[in-house]
Amino acid sequence: MFGFSGSARVVFAAMILLTTCSAKASDWPTEGGSNARGFASDDDLKMPLVAQWEVDAPAAPRLAWSSSEGRLMEGLKQAGRIRFDDAFRTVVAGGKVYFGSTVDHGVHCRDLATGKTLWSHFTGGPVRLSPTVYEGRVYFGSDDGRVYCVNAETGEVVWQRRVAPRDEWILARGEMISKWPVRTGVTIHDGVAYFGAGIFPHEDVYLYGVDPATGQTVWSQDNISVQDAGRNDLSPQGYLLAEGDLLFVPSGGSLPAVYDIGKKSLLHKRTHSWRGPAGRVGGTRALLSDGQLFTVGDEHILAMDQKTGNIGFGWFDSRFVAVQDDAAYIATGERVARLDRAVYLENSRKRRDLDAKIASLTREAYSAKGDKAEELKNQAKELREELESIADVGIVWSTPAAADAALLVAGNVVVVGGVERVAAYAKDDGREVWTAEVEGTVRGLTVADGHLIASTDSGAIVCFGGDKAASNAVPQLAVEDTASDAYRAAASQILENTGVKAGFCLVVGLETGELAESLARQSELKFYCIEPSAEKVEQARARFAAVGLHGHRIAVHQAEFDQIPYSNYFADLIVSETSLSSGQWPTSLNNIERHLRPQGGVLCLGRPVAQGELDEPALRKIAATSTLGDQLAPKTAPGWLVLTRGALPGAGNWS
Repeated sequence: MFGFSGSARVVFAAMILLTTCSAKASDWPTEGGSNARGFASDDDLKMPLVAQWEVDAPAAPRLAWSSSEGRLMEGLKQAGRIRFDDAFRTVVAGGKVYFGSTVDHGVHCRDLATGKTLWSHFTGGPVRLSPTVYEGRVYFGSDDGRVYCVNAETGEVVWQRRVAPRDEWILARGEMISKWPVRTGVTIHDGVAYFGAGIFPHEDVYLYGVDPATGQTVWSQDNISVQDAGRNDLSPQGYLLAEGDLLFVPSGGSLPAVYDIGKKSLLHKRTHSWRGPAGRVGGTRALLSDGQLFTVGDEHILAMDQKTGNIGFGWFDSRFVAVQDDAAYIATGERVARLDRAVYLENSRKRRDLDAKIASLTREAYSAKGDKAEELKNQAKELREELESIADVGIVWSTPAAADAALLVAGNVVVVGGVERVAAYAKDDGREVWTAEVEGTVRGLTVADGHLIASTDSGAIVCFGGDKAASNAVPQLAVEDTASDAYRAAASQILENTGVKAGFCLVVGLETGELAESLARQSELKFYCIEPSAEKVEQARARFAAVGLHGHRIAVHQAEFDQIPYSNYFADLIVSETSLSSGQWPTSLNNIERHLRPQGGVLCLGRPVAQGELDEPALRKIAATSTLGDQLAPKTAPGWLVLTRGALPGAGNWS
C-alpha cells in the first residue's frame, strides 16, 4: 500500500506535482543526475546487462557518523537518515567515471568502458561525497577543510582553497579531520560553485559561492553561527540543491535550510515536530520539483513549499523516489511501483480527508462510553474500509521487491538496489527484466552512456553494460610489504621496545614512507605523518595508495614541524623516519610533545644498531629539547631511547 495509511494523522505533500528532473542523456555529472537530485535519465539500458569491470576498495567506507538505523525513539524504529558517505557514489561525464573515497582520501577517474585508472588525486582527509563535473573540470570537497578544482582529463589542480578559517584538526571517529570539513560536495548553479564547511553550528559554519574558473568568492554566508542570537542550528551536510534563486542546504538529520541567493538571506529552516503533521523527516536526501522541496524521513517522503517551508498536502510511504515525465517511481522495501501522478493527486486528497476523519472518530471513541463509543468505532471502521478500497488508485503497476536501498529511472527501466542485489524492472508494466548479485548493499546508482554503475556499502563499484565484459582487468593493489629489510627491522624493534601496537602514531618527517608502511604491516596502529616537503608528501601518498594503506591506515599532511595542526594528546606513539636515515631528529621535541598522550604515550628516539647506532649521550641530547622534564620516563635499548609520558601535572585519581 502506498500513500496514506489508515492510522496516519499526518498531512503531507503529494508527489503529483513532481516534474521531470532528468539528466542529459549519456552524462550523469552530479549526484542524482541534476541539481534537483531527481535520479532520472533518458538513457536506455540494453538488457541483459553484463558486468564490465569492478573496483574493490581496501576497506569498507568509513562513515562520518554512526547510523541510527534500527534504534527505537519513543517506541518508533528509526532509519538512517544521514547517508552521504555509505558508498563511493559515482558521476559520469565524457566517457569517464569519477568518484571520491573515504578510505584512501582520494578522487579517482576511470575509463567508463574498461575501468582503467586514468588519474587519482589525493587529499588530506576523507572525500565523503561524489564530485561534480562542469566544463571540463572536477569539483569536490574533503574533510581536510578544502575545496578542490582539478582538470577532468588529467587530474591536475586548477585551484584549491581552504574553506576553514585556519588549520585546526580534531579526531572524529578515528579520523583526523579539519574542525571545518567540507561535507556538502560542490554544486554548480547558474555559473557559481556552491559549498559549505563546518559541522558544529555554534563553532562557525560557512556557505560560499565561488567562480568555478578561479575559486574566488562571489557569494557568501560567513556569519551563520552568530545569526538568531547564536541559536542557528545549521550543520551543512549532504548534497546541496538549487533551483531558480534558491539554494537548499541539507543539515544532517534535520530539515534543510533554504537561502535566497540574490538577497543573500535565509528564507527558512523549519523544525516541524516529528509528533505533528510532518512526522519523522529530515536528513541528507532531498528532491526538488514544481516549487516543492521533498525531504526523506524514516518511513516516508514529506513535501514542503520551497519558499515558505509549509507542509504540503500528501506523502509517500517510501524512502526513495525518482520522477520522470508524468510518473513517479518508488521502492518501499516490499514493492517497487509506478504511480500516475495526476490520478494519484486526486486520490490523495480523498485519502487525506478520510484519514483525518478516521483520526477524529478514533479520538472521540476513546473518550465516549457505551453505545456512543460503539457507534463511533463502527463509523471509523466503515471509513477504513472505504480508505482501503481506494488504496491502489493512481498506482499504474506494483511489483513485489524487497530492495529499497537505492533507486533510479532510466529511459526504459527502473533500477532498484538492495542487499547483495540490483534489479531492473520494465517501465511500462513492472516486469523484472534483469538482476545481478553484488557484494554488499547497493547504496548508489548511476546511469550514463548505456552503462549502469552500482556502488555498495562494502566499498565495491560495479559497472554493467549491454556488451560483453571488458577484456582489461582492473589491477589489484599490492599486498606484500614493499619496504626494505632495514625499515622492516626498524619497525620491529620500535614495536618491541615501546610495546605500542594499537592506537595512533605520529610520524615526524618522511623520506620514502617505508617506516610507516612497515609499522602498519606489523601493528594495528593508525598513522598520521607530517612532512614539510610538498614533493615528499605527494610521493608518500602515491606509495601508500598503491599498497592499499593510504587514508584509512596512513594519512600524510604537509606542515612545518612547529605548525602541526593535529589535536593535543592524541598520539600513543611518536617516531621519525627522518631520524632513521640521518640520525638527527628533524625538529625539537618541544614542537611535538603536546601531541603525546599522557599516561602512557611513548616517544621513540634512535635507530637500529645495524644502521649506525646512536650513542646514549646523543639520544639524551635530543631528549633534552623537550619541556616535559620529569613527565618523561626514559628506558634504553641498544640504539634506542624510549620516553614514556606520565600524568599531567596536578592530575589525580578518579574517585
